Amino acid sequence: MKKFTALPLFGALILSAVLFVAVYFLLRPSFEVEALSLQEAKERIQELYHGEVKNISEDGDFYLVEMAHPNGIYEIKMTANGEIHSIRWLEQTSEQKETPAEEKVLSEEEIRTIVLNSTDGTIQSLEKLDNNRVRVIVEDKNNTITLDIDNRTGEIIEKKTEQKKEPAPQRITEEEAKQLAKKIINGEVKSVKQEMKNNVTYYLVEIATDDDTAIVQIHSVTGKHLSTTWIDDDDDDIEDDDDDNDDDDD
Repeated sequence: MKKFTALPLFGALILSAVLFVAVYFLLRPSFEVEALSLQEAKERIQELYHGEVKNISEDGDFYLVEMAHPNGIYEIKMTANGEIHSIRWLEQTSEQKETPAEEKVLSEEEIRTIVLNSTDGTIQSLEKLDNNRVRVIVEDKNNTITLDIDNRTGEIIEKKTEQKKEPAPQRITEEEAKQLAKKIINGEVKSVKQEMKNNVTYYLVEIATDDDTAIVQIHSVTGKHLSTTWIDDDDDDIEDDDDDNDDDDD
């Protein structure tokens, strides 16, 4: 019977160990990663996140990087060999910060509807005073109304009402007074003059007939015949012929 020996097995184990160590040392450089420089770390961050590195500093075995990105400002903690340890959001960028939403402004048609629902008049003008206020002028039968309206809410901020002034009465002309007087007395007009009594203005039209002379009184606004006065050319007697009452017409 042959005697078993462990020498060959032991030798094989030794050879395997030597080969493993040799392979390890041969391959070791490919496993090791050299520490990145500040510039390399900066370039790696920009390559990974496509942001702009604002600041980079060493913090022990780490790099602290402040990076601006369209989504905000971030703090990135990276190991010296380029591995990302943590990312922390710091703030929004100026481009991303929210701007106040534009307030809805009422259209001109909406403002007109609000005005016509609150008054009985007719819109004469509509003017924008500033970004928040519109002025609308409305006229009704007796008044001129000014409305200042909030063009966001439709609220009437201010309302002013002014009573319309009565227009000055239109007077008839002397020629018209002559024609009206000749309808009363047929003759030749000698003179026309305007006078006032008790706040009533009138024309006195002198008309000569074949026998006498008449003074016809005509209201200067309405053209109404107020009275006729006859003058006798022979004895200068004056005779009043009141055709209408003359103390109640203005």
